[in-house]
Order: sequence, then structure tokens, then C-alpha cells
Amino acid sequence: MFNPNVTWRRWQRKVNLTQKRHAVASAVAASAVPSLVLARGHRVNQIPEIPLVIDSLAGDKTSDIIKTLEKLGLGEELDKVRNNKKSQSRTRKI
Repeated sequence: MFNPNVTWRRWQRKVNLTQKRHAVASAVAASAVPSLVLARGHRVNQIPEIPLVIDSLAGDKTSDIIKTLEKLGLGEELDKVRNNKKSQSRTRKI
């Protein structure tokens, strides 16, 4: 696209409030279907129940929280996040 910073270009579109609410409700409902979550590339085979709701995470340090998530069966998903190219440039290795 030539010269994308023109002032008249319409970068944001108005979306009706009802349509936004419907999209959020659909996304939350889809997170409860394991086949849809797996289709998005998440590794959630070891998780006992989807969606996984955690009331509170014990510990103030990030390492404590990571250990708790690994105990719950999210080790593969955490490895996937660690190996993500986008997050490597912005975060330190865990």
C-alpha cells in the first residue's frame, strides 16, 4: 500500500454495540469447547477441565505463579509461550 499515513484514510470502523456484545459472548462460549481451543493451537490436553478458572494464585513472584500453573497441567502451553518469536524480543527468558 503506497503512502498509508494519509489523513483521510478510515482506520477504525464503527461497530454496533449489540454486535460487539454478541462477539464477546461467542468468544467466551467458544473457550469452553476443547476442540475449538485445540484448533487455535493451544496445548491443553493435560488440563482437567476447560475453561480453567483459578480463584487466586499463591505467591507474589512470577516464578511461584509459573510453578503453580505447571502443577495444574499448563506446562506445554507455557513452553509454547516461551518459544514464541513475538514475545522473545519483549520479555526475558523465564
